Amino acid sequence: MIEGYIVLLRAHAPLLAIAVPLAVAALTALIASPRVAWVVASFGALTTAMIAVDMAGRILLGGTQPLMQEGVGLGVDAVGAFGAAIVSLGALLAVIAAGATLKDFGKAAPFALATGLAASAAWSGVVLARDFVGLFVGAQAGWLAVAGVVALAALRDRAGLNGALRMLSAGGVSAALMLPGMGRLATRINGVELSVLATNRHGAPISAATGLALISIALDLCAAIAQPHAWA
Repeated sequence: MIEGYIVLLRAHAPLLAIAVPLAVAALTALIASPRVAWVVASFGALTTAMIAVDMAGRILLGGTQPLMQEGVGLGVDAVGAFGAAIVSLGALLAVIAAGATLKDFGKAAPFALATGLAASAAWSGVVLARDFVGLFVGAQAGWLAVAGVVALAALRDRAGLNGALRMLSAGGVSAALMLPGMGRLATRINGVELSVLATNRHGAPISAATGLALISIALDLCAAIAQPHAWA
């Protein structure tokens, strides 16, 4: 019976890689004690990392266990599975390291941990997205969550609030570039499914390249402003 449940959970790995950190984030935000919240968040991040790494291993090594179609815009390929594993492992290391800085966040520590887990779930959704809608929603949600973590650090350093405002401004510009880029690309490939990008882009290569360039610039803009200051 236990083996059957494990097989079932592994079949729903893409959805769990997003749902587990979101559920743990909601629970963490309700905990008053920063230390207890850190323990819960660490356990959730570890569970998510195990799910994502197992999924990536099965796909990259040619595993035979199937993945269920969830009815939502999730699609799993080798690149997406590898990306989800990298995101979840990065989130695990970040949550573990956060244990040494809980006092800097004070009573806001549980919310900082929760927003960090929400960010990891959103970016896992980006790499696992099957269409442009999931890609855009995941990117914006992940960016807002990261900005939230930076803003919560303002309790210790006022630079945190300044950094969060700059990140929000950059995110707005990024969204303004990403939307027309996705619209242009979706028009040229006759759909919003990412899987058809490789085959349908040849009909209008210049327009497709323009759309991809706008999307890339939008994501690069977000990465450029998130500098490794102490509050980040």
